[in-house]
Amino acid sequence: MRVIIQEGFDKIKESIKAALLSVPRDLFIGLIVLLVGTASFGLGRLSGQEIAKSPVRILYPEGEGSGAPREGSRQVAAAASALERSGEVIASSKGTKYHFPWCPGAKSISEKNRITYASPAAAESAGYSLAANCK
Repeated sequence: MRVIIQEGFDKIKESIKAALLSVPRDLFIGLIVLLVGTASFGLGRLSGQEIAKSPVRILYPEGEGSGAPREGSRQVAAAASALERSGEVIASSKGTKYHFPWCPGAKSISEKNRITYASPAAAESAGYSLAANCK
């Protein structure tokens, strides 16, 4: 079976060689130059179109969407400002770090282990230190 397949490949290879040798050399070189030129022209056009594109921006009107405040909106800024003024921090009864309410670590603390302190100073006096991922 393997010998039959190899013989088939050899026949195909010989017929391709014969076809290429029967084409005049000047015509063959001319076709290659034409194909390279066409491909270069097309790539140049594509690269020019990339420069002309403007970036896509998605704008959400205030109050539309899921109802949750979006990052960068005035609602998020007001909520963060209110939390900063209150000064509350959150710690876990099983941990050694405290988090601001907007930090990811604070959101992962379960309700039964959650301890709230009035200020960072109060949490530090209780032996907690600021979590590294809270700014």
